[in-house]
Amino acid sequence: MAAIKAQFKSGDLVRVKASAFETNWNDTVNDTISSNYHVTREDTEQWYADKRRATEEAIANGEDTFHINMQSDGESRLPPMGGSTPLYRGIGYRVLRARCRESFSYGNATGGWTKLLDLETGREVFVKMTKLEKVVA
Repeated sequence: MAAIKAQFKSGDLVRVKASAFETNWNDTVNDTISSNYHVTREDTEQWYADKRRATEEAIANGEDTFHINMQSDGESRLPPMGGSTPLYRGIGYRVLRARCRESFSYGNATGGWTKLLDLETGREVFVKMTKLEKVVA
């Protein structure tokens, strides 16, 4: 198995490669790509509070709460382990970790990710390292 070597290191400034942006069906090009992040304790607490509020509203309206608290197969709904946020064309991002293995759900971790600091949201986000290039001054 060939290892992918990052062309940048921790502390470098990177941007999204032009080739990483997808072309839409009408030949327009997206100005964002999706990056992943891990939810924080505050995100999970907010998820539970929203679910509790929705359940209370449904009970007050006399509605069934099964679809709020359970999946269609009868299993309990679990809070998300991660989410996604956009990275924009032409914006520089600081590399926190050049190479890492991550899992954004309840599955196994995969390699080839780069950990970036998104200055707009303040989150630590992950994107495949092959979609990034080092910004050279």
